[in-house]
Amino acid sequence: QFKTTRAEMTAWVACLSESDLQKQGRHPFLGPTTLAEMIKMVYRHNQIHYRDLRKVLGD
Repeated sequence: QFKTTRAEMTAWVACLSESDLQKQGRHPFLGPTTLAEMIKMVYRHNQIHYRDLRKVLGD
C-alpha cells in the first residue's frame, strides 16, 4: 500500500504547474506555507518512516 500511495502522490505532483506549487495555505504551526514546501515536508516525513521501517525489517 505504501508503494501504491507513493506512486499516486508522485503522479499527482508531476502534474502540478509552477503556479500550483506557489499557492499558499496555512499550516497550523508554520503559518503561511506554499504547496511546494508542504510537498517537501511530506517527502521528508515519509523518508523518516521509510528509514525506520528499514531498521526494523532489516534492509
